Amino acid sequence: MSKKKRRPGTSSQAESPLPVSLSRLDRPLNLVSQVEQVLRKALAEGQFPSHRLPTEKELGEQFGVSRETVRRATESLQRDGLLVKYRSKGTFVASENAGPRLAGLR
Repeated sequence: MSKKKRRPGTSSQAESPLPVSLSRLDRPLNLVSQVEQVLRKALAEGQFPSHRLPTEKELGEQFGVSRETVRRATESLQRDGLLVKYRSKGTFVASENAGPRLAGLR
């Protein structure tokens, strides 16, 4: 029979739980969430006066991320009702003021 080797400083008894005073570590946001936050802030500040966003490719180049990352971020904003996407037309700010301007694109 062979004995199991134990690491120094370990015991076979259950270890005591961590003190309650320790807080959970913050995790960095993934790229999609980061792009989403930047776009959300830009929308809130009215940085798209024409109500039309640059293309996914242009935004990806500006942010230094892939077009897929931008697409996923804008889809999330679309689900939240902040953006409207029209195939082959572009991505637009979803606002009451933009409604009449976008009506002809449908």
